[in-house]
This record gives sequence, structure tokens and C-alpha cells, in this order.
Amino acid sequence: TTILILMPTISLIENKMLKWA
Repeated sequence: TTILILMPTISLIENKMLKWA
């Protein structure tokens, strides 16, 4: 269950990192 929560969170973080990059 934790993975299901982490996956979308990681996606949001990656999206933010791409915007900052």
C-alpha cells in the first residue's frame, strides 16, 4: 500500500524537478 502512495508522490516531485531544471 505504501508503494501506491509513494508512486504518485515521486511523479509530482519529478515534475517539479523538471520545472526547476
